[in-house]
Amino acid sequence: MAGISDSGAPDDIKLHIETALSGDDAAQDAPKKESVNAKLHRESAQLPKDIRTELEAVHAAMTGELPGLTAAETAKLIASKAGRAALDVGKKALARIDDHLFSVTGERDPILGKHYGVYGPNPESFAGVYRSLQQSVTENERVSKLKPNDDGRRALFTPLIEKVTTDSLEGLMQVLGTRVETRTALATKSKASDATIKRAEKILTRVRQHLYANLPDQKQDSGLRAYGFEPIAAGGGRPKKAPPAPAPNDTTTK
Repeated sequence: MAGISDSGAPDDIKLHIETALSGDDAAQDAPKKESVNAKLHRESAQLPKDIRTELEAVHAAMTGELPGLTAAETAKLIASKAGRAALDVGKKALARIDDHLFSVTGERDPILGKHYGVYGPNPESFAGVYRSLQQSVTENERVSKLKPNDDGRRALFTPLIEKVTTDSLEGLMQVLGTRVETRTALATKSKASDATIKRAEKILTRVRQHLYANLPDQKQDSGLRAYGFEPIAAGGGRPKKAPPAPAPNDTTTK
């Protein structure tokens, strides 16, 4: 589905669920000046009780399985130029790892990637990228300790990839600063269960369809972004991209 959880990565799905909950919370508050028609759409777009209840339940399940950053904390981290830059560098490092494993195995998206956190589409969220980089560093350290004649050593990173991966992780650590508990949580090799992921995808689909049915411009409504979805371009096809956010003045995140 077009939106934050496009990658299907657990951390991205978790962030999407939190964003959808925040979007629904915001829809409860009426602006000072609101037309009758705008009020009709806003109130109709509010999530029905059963959808909201399931969304909250799935969020609780994913939070238990994937400790780490909340949506609000993530937004604060990437609000700075330094945060966005570190995240971009981290994504590029994961792409290098993808290509490395493809070269080693001769397969695109090999099962081996599960050990590095890069099986399937790579994560896009801060927590997802951090967790995959940490997993990659840990796995490469394990491989480096294998016996010289062990076939598994073929997956050992080249000096460049090892440096890029380590440096990228350290860059994200610097953005996190002194958040020791968060670092520990993200360093944990956590995994959302398949059942939870399927449950999350199902409820997000229900949220999306409810919004399509009730927002003023339906599938093309810019209000979808408040819930973590991207509007569909007129005539179908690729989602409409959000306009680039202006660069904030601050360059650090605390």
